Amino acid sequence: EHLIGKLGPNDERNAVLLMGKGKGKQAPKGRPRTAPLKVGQSVLKDMSKVRKLKQSGEPFLQDGSCINVAPHLHKCRECRLERYRKFKEQEQDDSTVACRFFHFRRLIFTRKGILRVEGFLSPQQSDSDAMSLWIPSASPAEG
Repeated sequence: EHLIGKLGPNDERNAVLLMGKGKGKQAPKGRPRTAPLKVGQSVLKDMSKVRKLKQSGEPFLQDGSCINVAPHLHKCRECRLERYRKFKEQEQDDSTVACRFFHFRRLIFTRKGILRVEGFLSPQQSDSDAMSLWIPSASPAEG
């Protein structure tokens, strides 16, 4: 009753859900625990991983476009342009974006569970396979 008064008559269903009544009638949220994550799906879609990241306070790499992973944080140039194009064209579909922060920007959950930018990767934080792509080879290139 107290919640219904605050939420108003149109939100009675939400008040019932908040009070914990009618649990048997609710549809399950998210994916079932047994269903595997899709390949390329963000770590933020897996609630068990999110819970661990919030508890540990460990930084992690942004694994999707700014628009999908962190819509409330600053966006890279490509994601800002994509958002502007969508606004101008009034399209709601999710096209692929060449996000400049993908696997480059480090994110972290604060103690209060808010997602924040922690920084960016530096060359010292990469493995030898990643560095070999950028270091010139000792043998001359043919062709």
